[in-house]
Amino acid sequence: MKKFISLFILTVSVAAFAQDRVYLNASEVSAPAASVTLVRTAETPKKVEIKFTNIPTTTRVCYERYNVPSTCYRTVDVYRTERVCRDVRSTPNPTPGRPTGPRYNPPGHTTYVCSNVQVHTGTRQVPYDCSYSECRYRIEDSGVVSDKIKIKFNLPSLGGTEEETFAVTATQNGTDNSNIVYSIVPISTINNRTYEVKKKGLFGFDSYVIE
Repeated sequence: MKKFISLFILTVSVAAFAQDRVYLNASEVSAPAASVTLVRTAETPKKVEIKFTNIPTTTRVCYERYNVPSTCYRTVDVYRTERVCRDVRSTPNPTPGRPTGPRYNPPGHTTYVCSNVQVHTGTRQVPYDCSYSECRYRIEDSGVVSDKIKIKFNLPSLGGTEEETFAVTATQNGTDNSNIVYSIVPISTINNRTYEVKKKGLFGFDSYVIE
């Protein structure tokens, strides 16, 4: 049992040591894996942007679909056509030299005019096909995405060959979720200093302060 525990601890230690080391010697650096060890040196600027280019993701996609027959109804107005007729009297324009005035009844003629009129009589339900498809079962599809974070170091300056390391892991926040979450944990610090990692999200951008 003791041999097994020792072997387990050795395996974990080797795995942690084998993580990619990313030196923060520029304002923008790239991380080749989702889990890396960030190395802060005397050349590390106060603010660093880290781009992760290989974050594993899992998305559920539909493997097989089936059709669900369905009938829907919509309401339409109903009209009927009626023939409407009426007398239309027309009066010619006044003729120069003839009497005018309110008591004068000028000659005119009456025309019997008919037209078709649409009369609203109610509504009715009209069926239409609204069949749809549903997923019978889904499979998980694996992929990778890129994402980036910013880290601000409110820490004492390092000198010479001094280094401090931080374990950073980027993970998908659940299947089918496009959000990437980060874990930042100090590994080794000068004189075993204790640092606090604070998240300072701004407009959906992951930003952290270590102090």
